[in-house]
Amino acid sequence: MTIRGNFGHPYLHSLSSGLEASVAGQIVAIYMGIGFVWSLCSDRLLNIFSYHQNDNFSQLQTLKGGFDVIVTAGIIYWLINREAKATLLANTRLKRTLADLLDSRKELQASQRQFAAFMDNSPAAAWITDFQGRIKYTTKSYLKMFHVPSDLVGQSIFELYPQDVAQAYLDNIQTVANTRQVMEVIEPGVRSDGQPGQFLVYKFPLSQPDGHVHVGGVAIDITERKAREEEFKALADNTPDIITRFDYRLRHLYVNPAMTQATGWPSQHFIGKTNEELGMPEAQLLMWNTTFSRVLITGEQKQLEFQFLTPEGLRDFEARCVPEFAADGTVASVLVIARDMTDQKQLERALRYSRSKVSIERKAQGLPVCSSTQYSKHLKPLRSLSQLNVSLPK
Repeated sequence: MTIRGNFGHPYLHSLSSGLEASVAGQIVAIYMGIGFVWSLCSDRLLNIFSYHQNDNFSQLQTLKGGFDVIVTAGIIYWLINREAKATLLANTRLKRTLADLLDSRKELQASQRQFAAFMDNSPAAAWITDFQGRIKYTTKSYLKMFHVPSDLVGQSIFELYPQDVAQAYLDNIQTVANTRQVMEVIEPGVRSDGQPGQFLVYKFPLSQPDGHVHVGGVAIDITERKAREEEFKALADNTPDIITRFDYRLRHLYVNPAMTQATGWPSQHFIGKTNEELGMPEAQLLMWNTTFSRVLITGEQKQLEFQFLTPEGLRDFEARCVPEFAADGTVASVLVIARDMTDQKQLERALRYSRSKVSIERKAQGLPVCSSTQYSKHLKPLRSLSQLNVSLPK
């Protein structure tokens, strides 16, 4: 872009006109001053010269006119030269300032385009509302996520959503604006297909130059995730297996009713706490923490066996530890499914004791001892201790 003349700017035009008026004004003032002084002195000088030297009278008049011309020309040259230099310096500085402003404007416009492209292509919807719930800004992803018209900027949320939903939105907006704190909340909404949905929303304050506070929002559609969680919860709440979920700090995120039955503690007692904070037996802590940490690090399933003292006595458990992955592929949590294997373990111990006892009796009678495979084959139909007439030693 080429900048010429006064840059086409009204301020520069007025500056140029002002400089010309200033030069002209100063010339007139100085010339009038010199003329006034000369008018006071010229007659006396002429009388003196004419008294002593009448022949020089005409020469003096000529010198007077030449003096006027020379002084006036010199003053005009000096004033114009001084003002020209000042004007050139001012124009140079102003030119640089305008160039810097144009560059800054281009950079700002480029930054705004990049920001708009980033927000419009983000899977999360974003928007800004004022304190009364009027829409000030939305991204294209907002229009794709929610069932709203395309020209919604300037409209109230009460014009876009059902009254109860809009009122819940407004309550959260005003809470954020008044407290100046970020809010994370799950809000209901209407999806683009017109069906109800659930949205994970982050709302945050945006201070304005006039002192008012607008509220920005970012939302993610978690309708399918909430449906899966409800299905999981329905299954987990009705299974006899103990199901727990741990975060990357090994804090409990979820426990099912079987866990409360095995420990005698309500589910709220577990949430947000580690096994150490819950006072779990030290004999199991090292094994549990080591296994869970390996799952978080490697992303691979692990299995473990342990005994745990429940209100019903000491029980045997087998647990499967499964990694749960986040959207970016990292392990976000560990799901532990533990099954009470006490009856089966007791049966296995009874079988081993029975086999040992039979082997001893056969050796005492001089009979061949059955191998482990043969013995297990004969006892395979047994499924419980009630089918095995063996008393375990105390």
